[in-house]
This record gives sequence, structure tokens and C-alpha cells, in this order.
Amino acid sequence: MNADPGELRLVSLKIASEAAALLRDYACTEKYLRTVSGETIVADLEAESYIVDLLRRELGGGVTIVSEELGVEGEGGLVALVDPLDGSTNYRACISWASVSLAFAEKVGPASWRLLAGSVAPVFAGMPVSFE
Repeated sequence: MNADPGELRLVSLKIASEAAALLRDYACTEKYLRTVSGETIVADLEAESYIVDLLRRELGGGVTIVSEELGVEGEGGLVALVDPLDGSTNYRACISWASVSLAFAEKVGPASWRLLAGSVAPVFAGMPVSFE
């Protein structure tokens, strides 16, 4: 996929919204609230895995994924910045203030990046927001 901001906005909106729906299904379920390490809970890892799979399906191998839990994976010039569950502490406490964040950037120089598009999808209530 080329780095078209409009297309990337739609991809980010789709993936963030689907991951938020998954987290909604898991909400307040003991299995997914269990702590894995530090502040990471099972729901963080499940959402991250889901997002990474969708990113690979939508964008193929030309993307580097940077995620809170995973770290850095891949070597593409297009970078996907992922927070699979922003508000893990709230989510763990069944407080309905959590979201999924996904943004795309491209490398434009040795240490320079340009933000292209992204989305934030609330897990419990509200409409997702996106930009390009």
C-alpha cells in the first residue's frame, strides 16, 4: 500500500473500531483482566495480537509496527503506532474510559517522520475520531 493519508485514515478507523468492539466483548471478564506483567493485562495482549493481524492483512509486509506491548516489529518505511488498550487501569477496574489508538507515519529523513493519519476508538461509548 502506498502512503495515501486518506486510505490510511480509513484503515486506522476500521482496525481501531474493530479492536474496540473486541475489547467491549471482553470487558469485565476475569480471564481478560488478569495481569500479565506490570500494567499489562491479557486484554492488552489480545487486542494487540488482533490489531497486528489486521495490519498485516490490510498492509502486507511493508509496515513497521510499534506497539506498547510488542515493541518494534518489521522494517517497512510506513510505521503503524499502536496502543491496543489506552486506559488499561480503567479497563481492569471496569471503568468505561478506555480506547484503542492507531496512527501511521512515514520516514522522510534519517531521524525525521511525517504523521499521516490515525484514529482513536473508544471502547465503551462514543464515536471514534480520525484524522489525515
